[in-house]
Amino acid sequence: MRVLLVNDKAISVVHKKPQEGEFSATLFSGAEYKYDSPEEPKWKEVIDLTIKGLKDIKPFLNGQNYPLLWTMDYIMDFDEKGKDKYILSEINCSCVGITTELQYAKEVAKVFVKKEEKTKKK
Repeated sequence: MRVLLVNDKAISVVHKKPQEGEFSATLFSGAEYKYDSPEEPKWKEVIDLTIKGLKDIKPFLNGQNYPLLWTMDYIMDFDEKGKDKYILSEINCSCVGITTELQYAKEVAKVFVKKEEKTKKK
């Protein structure tokens, strides 16, 4: 699972399913990506975990903002009772793009509109 974020706002949950018989879940390996709203009830647990994680990460930003466009990637596992759980496997902000899901560009643009509005008020 991948949670796509713009600053501190989750804008999508991406379920990455490897191609049959493959381990890799990259687009280049033929994996299937399904994009869902973070508001979908089935993603509540991973979104809650992500939001909690933001609070844990903030002190390490040394006063800087969260990245403009970035992801928190999780691997599904299960606990000792067999219940699903998410394990954070990667935080990525260096090679994140939205080339296949252009509707998310609007969320990125909102960041710049807010900055422009703040500049005009000064």
